[in-house]
Amino acid sequence: MNHRISYNLFTSCIAEVEVIMKTQRYMSSLMIIALLILVLSQLPAPAKGYIDAKDILIVYRSDQDLDIITDLGCNVERIYRMFNIILAHCPNNVVERLRSMNFNVFYNYNVSIDVTIEKFKVLTSSIFDYSRYQHQEYDKVPFYWSWAISRVSSDIVWSYLGEEGADSVIAILDTGIDPTHPLIAGKLIGWIEFDSKGRPICSLPHDTHGHGTWVASIAAGGDGAKHIFGVAPKSKILSASVLPGGKGTVAQVLAGLEWVLEPYNCRGIKLGIRKPDVVSMSFGATGNYSNVLLLAIAKVIENGIIPVAAIGNSGPYTSSNPGNIWGVIGVGAVDLNNDVAVFSSYEEVEWPDPPETWPFKGRYPNRYIKPDIVAPGVDVAGAFPGGLIAIGSGTSAAAPVVAGIAAIVSVKLRSQGFSGALLVEKVYDVLTSTTMAIDHPGAGKGLIDAYLSVARAKGVNLLSVDIDVHAHSAKPLDRISLSINGVKEGEQIDIYISGAKVYSGLVSSKPITVEIPVTHMYMNTITVVDSKGVLYGKDFIYILPQLLVDYVGFWGKEIKVLVTGIGIGDTLGIYLGNNLLTLDFANLRGSYISYLLIPYAEKGEYNLTVIDFSTPTITLTSSIVIRPYLDTNVSIVTQTVVHNITNTYIVSFPVAVNLKQYYIAGSIDFIDIVTYNITLDKVSVLAVYPAPVTLDIVNVTSLGRYTYRLWMKIGSQILQETYAVINVTLLKDGVNLPYILVIRIIPKDPYEIIQNRIEEMMYRITQNMTTISMIYSKLENIEDIEMKINRLNKDINNMSMDLYLLNSSIRSLAQRIDIDLKEMTEKADHVTYTTFLAIVLAVISIIITIRLSRKTT
Repeated sequence: MNHRISYNLFTSCIAEVEVIMKTQRYMSSLMIIALLILVLSQLPAPAKGYIDAKDILIVYRSDQDLDIITDLGCNVERIYRMFNIILAHCPNNVVERLRSMNFNVFYNYNVSIDVTIEKFKVLTSSIFDYSRYQHQEYDKVPFYWSWAISRVSSDIVWSYLGEEGADSVIAILDTGIDPTHPLIAGKLIGWIEFDSKGRPICSLPHDTHGHGTWVASIAAGGDGAKHIFGVAPKSKILSASVLPGGKGTVAQVLAGLEWVLEPYNCRGIKLGIRKPDVVSMSFGATGNYSNVLLLAIAKVIENGIIPVAAIGNSGPYTSSNPGNIWGVIGVGAVDLNNDVAVFSSYEEVEWPDPPETWPFKGRYPNRYIKPDIVAPGVDVAGAFPGGLIAIGSGTSAAAPVVAGIAAIVSVKLRSQGFSGALLVEKVYDVLTSTTMAIDHPGAGKGLIDAYLSVARAKGVNLLSVDIDVHAHSAKPLDRISLSINGVKEGEQIDIYISGAKVYSGLVSSKPITVEIPVTHMYMNTITVVDSKGVLYGKDFIYILPQLLVDYVGFWGKEIKVLVTGIGIGDTLGIYLGNNLLTLDFANLRGSYISYLLIPYAEKGEYNLTVIDFSTPTITLTSSIVIRPYLDTNVSIVTQTVVHNITNTYIVSFPVAVNLKQYYIAGSIDFIDIVTYNITLDKVSVLAVYPAPVTLDIVNVTSLGRYTYRLWMKIGSQILQETYAVINVTLLKDGVNLPYILVIRIIPKDPYEIIQNRIEEMMYRITQNMTTISMIYSKLENIEDIEMKINRLNKDINNMSMDLYLLNSSIRSLAQRIDIDLKEMTEKADHVTYTTFLAIVLAVISIIITIRLSRKTT
C-alpha cells in the first residue's frame, strides 16, 4: 500500500464517519476518536523512497508524460527538449512503477577521465623556452613537436595538401580549457559550463583539471610551424566543461551534447555560431552498455556531427561508453612502436538492448567490434594550463587525434554536398578505409593516416611509394641508406624522418643516404612525398639511445653534451664520476642538448654517465679527459662513440658541505661549506633543476678558517614538497667552479604543522564533547518522550478496550433492538389485523342498522 492509496482510504473513512455522525446521533464522540485512531494505525510508514530518492533520467513521449511523472512524486530538475529526456529526482519505489508504465528509465551514473588517461606528467615552463635550445645546431628539426603529428602524417597534409583545418570547428566535452595558453590562444569561439544536474553555470573559460586543455591542443593546438602539436591547427574550438575535476555525470554529458547542437551562453542566449563538425569525448564509463546516451548520439549523427570518443584504458574484453556506441568512432591507442597499448580497451560488443531504428548504417547491430580505429596514445605532448606542457598517455590522447583529422575530412566532404547522417557515414568510411593495418584484435580497422584520409576526401589519386630501409635500427646522427621504389628516375621527392626534412632531391637508381636527426627512441616515421603531393609512402626505423660529448674538458669551462634517442620528457641525471652535474628533462624529441660546467677535479680520465630514470632505466656512458685550464696542448674531439668502461678515477672535490634534512619555503636558512684550498671570495646559487622555487643569497659568514656559512632566502611559491638541484659557484684562481647540491624543500615547518594539527584535534575534541553533551540532553528528552509515548499507548489501549466494550454493548443493544423490532412487527401485524376486522364489523354493523331503520319506517 503506497501513500496515495493510504490517503484515499483515510479520506473515505472520514466520509463514512461523517455519515454515521449525521444518521446515528446516538454514537458517542469517544467512538469517533477511537475509529480515527484505528484508521491512522493502519497507515503504512513513509516509503523508503521518499527518504532515499535518486536522480534518474527518463525518456518522455509528450508533455502529458511530464504530468504523470510529477504526479508520482518526482521533481523535474532538467529537461532536454532535443532528446525528449528529463532529469528527475524520484523516490526509489517510483522507478519500477515508471518502468511498468513503459517509461525508459536510467540512473544518472558517473563518467570520468580516469578510465581514459593512463599517466600524466606536467613539465615546467622551461620546456617552452627557446633559449633552452640556443646552442643546438639542428635548426631544421622541430623541437616543440608531438610525435603523434608525424606518425599520422598530419604535418605532410599541411605542407603538401594545404589542409590545416581552416573552416572547421571541433567541440571538446571535457574538464574545461585555458584559452590563454600559447598553443590555444585565439581558437576558442564558444564556452559553457554545466553543474552535476546539467544546468548551465555562468563562468569565464577555465580548466578545472588540465585534461581538457591538453586534449584540445592535441586536436587543434599550435600553429603548424614552430609549435607542432594539434592535427588541425587552424580549427576553431567549442569547449563545454562537463567533467569538473575530471569527473562528471551523464546529465552533464547530455547537457554538453545538447549544447553542441545549438550553442548558447549561460543565460540561454544563442551564440549565433554554426554547429561543430566533430564532438570529441575523452572520457567514459567502463563496462557500461546503457542506452541513456543513444537518443543524444542519434540526434548528433542526424545533424551531421561526427562523434568521436576514447574507448577506455581497461585493457582487453571491455570498453567504455560512449566510445562503445555504434556510430561513435571509438578510438584505441598505440605506442611509439605502433603496438596497441597494453591499457587500450577492445572487445566484441554485445549491445543488450539495440534500438529499433538508428541513423548510422541503417540499423543498430547486436554485435560489433570496438575500437573502430587506433591513433597515437602514449607520451603525447600537449598544452597544460598556465602556459605549461604536459605529456600524457591513454586513449584520451588518441581520441582528439582522430577528431582533428575527422574535422578536416568532414569539411571537405560537406563542401561536396554530403550532410546529416550520410556525412557521418562517409567520414567514418574514409577514415577506416585508409588506415595502416595492425595485426592485433585491439586495433580495429588500423592506425589512422591523415594523409590518405584527406587525399581521398579531396579526390586526390595517390601513387604509392615503397621505401626500402637498409637498416632495421640506427642511432641519431647515424647515416642510413634508403631505396625508393615505385618512383621514376628524375622525380623530385622530399624525405622526412619524424617531422625533420632530411632529403630533397631527385630519385636515381642508387640508394639515397640520409642522416637520422636527433629524435626519440623506439620507432620513428620515414615519409616520402613529391612536391605535388601525389606520390606518398611511409615506413619506420627503430632508434637506439646515443650519447655524444666533448672528449676533453677543462675544469671551470663548459663541455657540450648531447643525449638523444631516449624517452620523451624523461628525467635525466648526468654524472661526472660519482658527482651529479645536473638533473633535468629530455625535450619533446627525446633528446637533451646542453653545455655543462666542469667542476674542479684532479686531471685524468673520468666517466660521464647519463641515467634516464624511465622504465626500464637507460644508462649511457662516455669517457672524458679533465685538464687544468692552462693545459692547452690538447685536441678536442667533438663526437665520440659510446664507451662502456669502468671508473678508474673518483672525482674528488676539495669541498665539504653540511646540508639540513629539509629546508622550509619562505624562510632564511643556511648551508655550511668547508674548503681546505679554495678561498670563498665569490659565491652564487642557482636552481638548475626545474622547480617552482627561488634561492637568493642573503649573507656569507665565516665560522673559522676555511669554514663558511651560506645564508639563503628560500622562495615561498611551492605548495608541496619538492627537491631543488642547486649549483653553488665558487671562485678559485679566477675560475668559476660549479658544485652541485640537492636540497629538500617543504612548504611548511613540520613542527608548526603538528602544532596546528594538535590544536585542530583539540578543537574537534571540544566540539565533540559539546556534541556529546547535546546528545545526552537529547537522549533525556527522548526518554521523556518515550515515557509519554508509553502512556499514550496505555491510553490508546484503554480506549481500544472501551471501544471494544462499547462495541459489545452496541452489538447487544442492536440485538435487543432487533428482537424488540421483531416483536413490535408481530404485534403491529396482529393489531393491524384486529383493527381491520373491527372496521369491517363496524361497517357491517352500520349497514344492518341502516337497513333495519328503513324497514321500520
